[in-house]
Parts: sequence; structure tokens; C-alpha cells
Amino acid sequence: MGRRLRVVVIGASLAGLFAAAAVAQTGHQAVMLERDELSPNTLERPGVPQGRQPHVYLRKALSAAEEPLPGLRDDLEANGGVPFDTGQLAWLGETGWAPVGPSGHSVVSLTRPLFEQVVRTRVLALDGVELRDGHRVNGVQRSQGNTWRVETDGGPVGADLVVDALGRASRMPTWLQAQ
Repeated sequence: MGRRLRVVVIGASLAGLFAAAAVAQTGHQAVMLERDELSPNTLERPGVPQGRQPHVYLRKALSAAEEPLPGLRDDLEANGGVPFDTGQLAWLGETGWAPVGPSGHSVVSLTRPLFEQVVRTRVLALDGVELRDGHRVNGVQRSQGNTWRVETDGGPVGADLVVDALGRASRMPTWLQAQ
């Protein structure tokens, strides 16, 4: 591998966490910037208003999440996630109710905040991942060469690459137009 890149990930919700895990998997450094204050015990937070809604993590999603974080499903269950077989549920589809019976398609049900907390703990344990919480991003500017300067309330952060994981709340188009 050549030079170790510094990747700044704006947002430390699930998209940002999995982006940081992907960066760490390639041997580069990931610095996540998150406006909310987080602690190891943080569950509900302002930046995740949908956190109170019930969540079910389907087999494909868990399988994809375990690629960068092997054993994640076991950690989710150890922290309160409830596994269940979807074949034991009544499902209403286009052709009516599906028959109930064993299917072998086990999923995990848990709250979004608990899922995020377990993923965050796992991602922060990866080599080269750093979280700077309480850092609101105010802008992104191109620096000398092919680098970037991310302006935060805590001061500027340099980056070789910036990943925007803010979703619909992203201000990236505005910041880039201001260049």
C-alpha cells in the first residue's frame, strides 16, 4: 500500500460508521465528525429522530454489515437484539396471506439506537478510526493540491478525501458552490 490517506467522514450515524469501517478495512485513517455529543452509553440522540421507531434487521442487511464487522449479529443479540424466524409471522403480500411455517430466515429485532451503539463500539475498535463528537461541520474547502479542509466548531480538519454521510441534511452542495 502507498501513502496512508486521511478520510474525513461527516456524520457518525450508521452510514458514517460503515463508511469509516470500509476506510479502515483498506488500511487508511478515518476521522468521523459528528455534531451530537456521544458517549459509550448514548442511545437516543437528536441527530437520529427515527430512533424511537421499531427496527428489524433482515438477513441480507446483517450479512452485508458483517463483511466489515464479522460477528456483529452475535454482538447485537448479546446486547439485547431479539432473533426470530420470519416464517413464524403472518405476512400479507399481493396474493394474500403467506402460510406460516418454518422458513429458516432468521432476523434480529432491536432499537435503532442500540444497533447504532453496537456498531459504533465495533467501528471505534478498528485500527485508524477516530470519532470527534460535538463537532458541527460549517463548511468544506479545497486546500492546496488535492486535499480538503473541513471547517468545524472545533477548528479545521485536513483530509485527503471527504465522505458526506449526512443524508438529507447534507449541506455539501452549498459548501461546494461557495468554492
